Amino acid sequence: MDRWRRANANRLAELGFPTEVVDDHNRFLLAVQNAEDWETGWNSGWIVDNDAAPLLSLLTERFEPGEDLVDNLHRRIDPDWRRIPNP
Repeated sequence: MDRWRRANANRLAELGFPTEVVDDHNRFLLAVQNAEDWETGWNSGWIVDNDAAPLLSLLTERFEPGEDLVDNLHRRIDPDWRRIPNP
């Protein structure tokens, strides 16, 4: 995961993540899990609508529904989207 984050750091920043979050592995994971970063005040609302689909596509290379950011982006793209819980 850390290698993926570092390889995609520039693209993640272009799509709305603060660089200080992308640069810190644990903060990045927490930001994806919670859809926010407490230190910067960043949250998923900072991601502009045009970046939601490309960011979701990038994140789903490594993350699945159930992470707050992934779920938030799915709902932004498709308001009727609902995560189906794992059995």
